[in-house]
Amino acid sequence: MLAILNGDDYGLCLGANRGVEKAFEEGLLRSVGIMAGGYAFEQAADYARAHPKLDIGIHLVLTDEASLLGANRLFAGLDAGSKLPPMEKVFLLAAAKKIPLSAVYREWDAQIRRVKDAGLSPTHLDSHQFVHLFPGLWQVCTELARQHSIAFVRSSIAEPLSFSAGFGRLVEYAALSVWQKAFIPGKARHLKNPVCAGFLHAGGRLTLERIKAILHSLTSRPVVEIMLHPALVDDKMKAQYSHWDYCWENDVTLACDPALEKVLAQYGRRAGSFGELL
Repeated sequence: MLAILNGDDYGLCLGANRGVEKAFEEGLLRSVGIMAGGYAFEQAADYARAHPKLDIGIHLVLTDEASLLGANRLFAGLDAGSKLPPMEKVFLLAAAKKIPLSAVYREWDAQIRRVKDAGLSPTHLDSHQFVHLFPGLWQVCTELARQHSIAFVRSSIAEPLSFSAGFGRLVEYAALSVWQKAFIPGKARHLKNPVCAGFLHAGGRLTLERIKAILHSLTSRPVVEIMLHPALVDDKMKAQYSHWDYCWENDVTLACDPALEKVLAQYGRRAGSFGELL
């Protein structure tokens, strides 16, 4: 049985890269989701090519960050140099069927191709802020996974409820849970497909005790993905992303904690990667 520690936002910035790489070299992080449009993408790709044991996935982007093809091709009222809209706006547009899915297809296809053109072989897809689960976007994502022979798509979240996560996070979790059960095909949530945990305490708020609770609640799932956001924050990253209110360094510390391996073993698991499932 596996626990896949997966680092989101690789390539976003140099601080994210340094955190992922430390968690990989000194800890149990084995998989990452790379952002093709991140300003530190090239540095991340160079590192990944030099470290083939780091399992690469793609963290698809449709919110907040830069578009590869131009945000104006996806959303009306934006110019080519604009950043993509916030998640709340994207969700409302997707629910109202006002996002041109053909344009999303081209954007995400360009992101996947940029990763593959860099000499990397992605094994899994997920997305920044879970937008690939939004209305209509799931079909685009899974079609691209099929065309590019990418084996896994983050399709379900599950973990024990905790009031310490905060009301807003609990509401988001409830909405995603209802949506996935109602609209994501059952075969995508098959027991052999990894289930993703860590959403409620994302951004550096996972602890060993919370991981124990997650693993205890998911004993029937042979593979559990634990979502992390490791980074070693510099002044530039702090200035640009402090509004996220993340404690990125905590995820680096958690991944590198010698006690984590013992916790996994306590629940009959070892650290692994998506690539091992192929």
